[in-house]
Amino acid sequence: MPNFLIVRGDLRSHTGYSKALRALLRLLEPHFDFIGGVDIHFSASKSTAEFPYHLVADHQIMELISRGGSGRTLILHFTTPDGFVPFRGAHNVGYFFWETDRFRPDLFWTEAIRTMDEMWVPSRFMFNLLRNHGYSGPMTVITWPHDFSAPLTGELPATLQVQFVVRSSRSGAESNLTSELHRLGDLAREYSPIYLSILTDAPRKGLPMLLAGWAEYLRNRQTKSLLLLKLSSVDIARPDYQLRDEILDSLSSLVHPAVRDLDVALLFGSVSDATISGLYALSDAYLTATMGEGFGGPVIESILHGKPFLSPRHTSLEDLIPPDYPFILASEETSVILPGNVPVYSLSSRWHVVSPNAITDALLRFDETSAEERLRAVSTARSFAARFCSKDHVAKAISEAMAHQLSIKLREDKAKIPVGSLGAQSA
Repeated sequence: MPNFLIVRGDLRSHTGYSKALRALLRLLEPHFDFIGGVDIHFSASKSTAEFPYHLVADHQIMELISRGGSGRTLILHFTTPDGFVPFRGAHNVGYFFWETDRFRPDLFWTEAIRTMDEMWVPSRFMFNLLRNHGYSGPMTVITWPHDFSAPLTGELPATLQVQFVVRSSRSGAESNLTSELHRLGDLAREYSPIYLSILTDAPRKGLPMLLAGWAEYLRNRQTKSLLLLKLSSVDIARPDYQLRDEILDSLSSLVHPAVRDLDVALLFGSVSDATISGLYALSDAYLTATMGEGFGGPVIESILHGKPFLSPRHTSLEDLIPPDYPFILASEETSVILPGNVPVYSLSSRWHVVSPNAITDALLRFDETSAEERLRAVSTARSFAARFCSKDHVAKAISEAMAHQLSIKLREDKAKIPVGSLGAQSA
């Protein structure tokens, strides 16, 4: 079994990649004598989390391999395949998250994956994806581990303000949309249910479809409900006001003029993990129209806070959500070019687009459920997800992967011993 572990990836940020890696390392730690990390995605402004192991550089890896001995070092490349750099004398394992069915052929990702001695993947969706892309080596589903031992709770800062969308009328002009600052706690006392969505403007997150679904729902609802959007941009240089104006423009074109109350609240910028936890605690349900997920972190966060969710069930979400979950958004798999999409995706990629009226139907259905029905739904989802990504389940998968590597190592060592010496030793 390898006694040195070197991880290469995003070690110290608060991205999903980085959080998943640090959670995984806590379960890998008992299997190694030494753990080191190469922070290949370091950012002076974003790399603020603590990495509790040794920091090394790529040029030091060969020294560590030689110190540990041949076959005694495992290198976990926890990044997209363009960052896979196999090191001779080590066991190279690739790991990344992906959301759709194919890669851009000019990126040479398939070739990079084939250089790995082994692949660990976060979902069965990705297992099948890599097999379809021709990877024939050892592969194990080792997903992002989570603690299901107790529900999470959180509190919001009393002064937290959000931008509440309202209609305003100008003299001689049609009504338009603007936003006013309100304390979130004041809105929470006025609205129920509150639907939370935490997302970026990345096209695969389905923000336009979510807004369109909410606009249609407004014409049919019977409750005093609120949509709370925690938004950020994938473009770190994009100001929050530009994203706000884009949301207002979208709502202006989607909401029927006869609908006076939009009941949408917007929260922008970076907030603490405690505040995010408070948002879940405040809400009645989580809402997403995502078109592809490499894991599905917000769904798990919702479950861990004891809150139901309204979500499609596709890609990696199939491992997290029971097939008979009552608030699934119907979706259709189709080839679609997403305007403004991250260019790493192939233009021929297939995405799962939420079906017409699916969001409206699910919201109306949720509005009519009782507290007992909601609790029963999230309890069932919690049990289902825990069987896949609980710490105990992932720890077992890691132990089996380590045992498999040990058996391979023993066979290799035995094969290196001259045939005659085996008889001499036994004699």
